[in-house]
Amino acid sequence: MRFLCRVAARSVLMLHLMFSLAAMFGGLAMLILFSAFWIHIPLLLWAAAVNLFGWTCPLTPLEKRLWRCGGRDAYEGGFLVHYFGPLLNLERADRRVEIRTGGVILAWNAMVYSGVLLYVRMP
Repeated sequence: MRFLCRVAARSVLMLHLMFSLAAMFGGLAMLILFSAFWIHIPLLLWAAAVNLFGWTCPLTPLEKRLWRCGGRDAYEGGFLVHYFGPLLNLERADRRVEIRTGGVILAWNAMVYSGVLLYVRMP
């Protein structure tokens, strides 16, 4: 049972990572298939809202529960700080970090969408 819990925890971790990457870079998929917009916009809005409003993504407590079920200690804090904190030199998350993250998600995607729309409109 512990093995299955660890496999499930890793699967949730990968799903969370893929979701985060899709929210940040999914707008680029419109260069290949413009209707990807309809999939990306909800991902983008959810990722920005979770950070801007200080919500907890449901995948985080699920992953922590699965790690505990698998006999491992669950990490403290959120997904972003635990997995990306060392890369971004974050020791802990406070509201300012979350708000900046939400702002970066929105600003980056505004630039991506602007660039894609300009590229699509060019002759």
